[in-house]
Amino acid sequence: MGIKKIGKALLYPPLPLLLLFIVASIVLLITALLLWESASPASIGVYVLSAYTLTACGFRAPRLVKSVSAFKRENKLILRWSGDVDLRMKVSLYGSLAWNTLYALFQFFMGVFHSSFWFYSLAAYYLLLALMRFFLVRYTRRRHQRAEQKDELICERACGSILLVMNLFLASILFFMIYHRRGFVHHEITAITMAA
Repeated sequence: MGIKKIGKALLYPPLPLLLLFIVASIVLLITALLLWESASPASIGVYVLSAYTLTACGFRAPRLVKSVSAFKRENKLILRWSGDVDLRMKVSLYGSLAWNTLYALFQFFMGVFHSSFWFYSLAAYYLLLALMRFFLVRYTRRRHQRAEQKDELICERACGSILLVMNLFLASILFFMIYHRRGFVHHEITAITMAA
């Protein structure tokens, strides 16, 4: 084997071997960072393996980009998604309406469980966000039937009014924090759920 073939074999390992290297690098890096000293020979070996795996993945990236681009050009659903602005808008509005409503309910039940003004304020804030999304969803449904500037102005005015009320809820949360001179510490599960 020539040097060129050896280099190509090293930079483009077979895909199953590369996947094995990726999994091994992740597991061994976590182990090295948590359990081993950073200058130990085992840790250095793990760093070398991870660097090699990252390099091999980098050399495969252009092929991956080409195959993803080809898939996007040939897939009917993706073509429809990228070409239909109304579809993207509706999916975004319905999704955010659902999440805001669920999150408002979650905050409300947290307020009931903890008897906390903080959670009630957050529930009201997210309920107003959901209400604003509802107005937008309702407007987009009717927009196709009869597109009038008057309807659009009514929807914009309603959303603007909701934004003003939302500012009052945010101000009440800040007032509560300043007046009682305390912040809020959330339970781990609550913080993870809120972050998600």
